[in-house]
Amino acid sequence: MRAASRLINGVRSKQLLGQAEWSRGADGVLTNPQTGEKFEVQLGALTDDQNLASIIADYWRAVGARVDEFAIGRLNDTETLATLPGAWTGSQLFTHVLTDRFHSAQVAGPNNRWTGRNRSATRARS
Repeated sequence: MRAASRLINGVRSKQLLGQAEWSRGADGVLTNPQTGEKFEVQLGALTDDQNLASIIADYWRAVGARVDEFAIGRLNDTETLATLPGAWTGSQLFTHVLTDRFHSAQVAGPNNRWTGRNRSATRARS
């Protein structure tokens, strides 16, 4: 439980967001005072993971984010996986993230005609 309390700590989250210069606007949504940008998050979930997505969305809302929840219908094609916006929940999605997004075979490079989906490793190589 101690680890969970570190992960789900609204007070600390608000402190960190404040340090990053996000503050609640008149509408209650975190806003960057320099740009006027709203802190908006898209959160998708498979049908069987809607409860988990709602818990996560409620937490983000509690710290001031505007959250747009959406259902993910299917994962059986690469276009769907490649174009999912924002964050997502789901055991199938987690498996795809590990195998498709963070695997070294997915680092964009000449061997895959720069189409790899592991962008974090591509940036690290630059």
